[in-house]
Amino acid sequence: MIELNIHNNDRILIIAPHPDDECIGAGGILALYPTQCDVWVMTDGRYGSSNNIPHEMIKVRKKEFELEMKLSGVKNYKMFNIEDGTLLNHIDIVQCEDLSKYTKIFVTNELDEHADHRAAFRLIKETLIKQNNYTTQLYQYEISTPLRCVTHYVNITDVYKKKSELISVHKSQHKALNYTRLAESLNAYRGVITGIDGLYAEGYLLTSLNVDKDQENKYMYEERNQKLLQFYRVYDMWLNSTLQNKKISEYILKMGYKNIAIYGYGSLGKRLYQCIKADGNLICVKYIMDKAADKGLSNEINIVCPSENLEKVEIVIVTPIYYYKDISEKLNNMGYENVISLEDIVCKMAE
Repeated sequence: MIELNIHNNDRILIIAPHPDDECIGAGGILALYPTQCDVWVMTDGRYGSSNNIPHEMIKVRKKEFELEMKLSGVKNYKMFNIEDGTLLNHIDIVQCEDLSKYTKIFVTNELDEHADHRAAFRLIKETLIKQNNYTTQLYQYEISTPLRCVTHYVNITDVYKKKSELISVHKSQHKALNYTRLAESLNAYRGVITGIDGLYAEGYLLTSLNVDKDQENKYMYEERNQKLLQFYRVYDMWLNSTLQNKKISEYILKMGYKNIAIYGYGSLGKRLYQCIKADGNLICVKYIMDKAADKGLSNEINIVCPSENLEKVEIVIVTPIYYYKDISEKLNNMGYENVISLEDIVCKMAE
């Protein structure tokens, strides 16, 4: 393990999956080199607390992040506002960004227990490779899952108080876990291991951009897991709303829609249609669009291939939630102006 040298001409980018990851994992660098750092937060952090309504939590975490940036002295920062917990669906989110202007990029641990943290590492690494950028140095930082191997460290003893102040700004997150104490413990441990003349150090792993077959297989496995997690989260919220006697048909009516189409006739698509029927046909389902239009044909509902020549409806509800972005773009190109994800409806019902 060697000391990480930050030079005056270094331009640094710190990637945070959620608002507060940047200061928990790399707050020492923020405190030491604020004018050289840009910070990008990938998600909106809406699920940062189970005690808050998601759309309210988005506002709280945005405000906390902006306050932290002001306190740190970092001038260049932005939020990409991807839905918390779904970052793996948006691996291409930074592909249009020019990463070559940065000499050093810091991102979360590829083996972190949090799916968004692993996804953040993947999207940055893949973007660097696609941009044929092998000069920018890529470092992993650690939060709740320590790095298995640390190649570099930064002595943050002189700025540790400042780092603690940055973390403490995120008050909404300290209800679940004392992140200030977490960072203190980990940084104290790194300080002892490095044998530095001080008390606290941050550990980093300089990462190769080579991609091997094992890594590709791991990404495929993780993507499959992410699909399942997103699917079951929607199912769980939907079930909880049902137990509270909330009807999805009534919510769609409150949105101002009565004549709809459903996209996708998989598990969620079938459940949506069944619920609408069970609610007494408050909503009129004109047809169901599915690429495999021959599955589940019946006399009571038309199941058709997606087409721009179909009868116009007020809104299309997309049930394959993992692929919503791509599907909505295709439907928009076909002339369907109002397209919404079933996930969005279920989340709002749960509020």
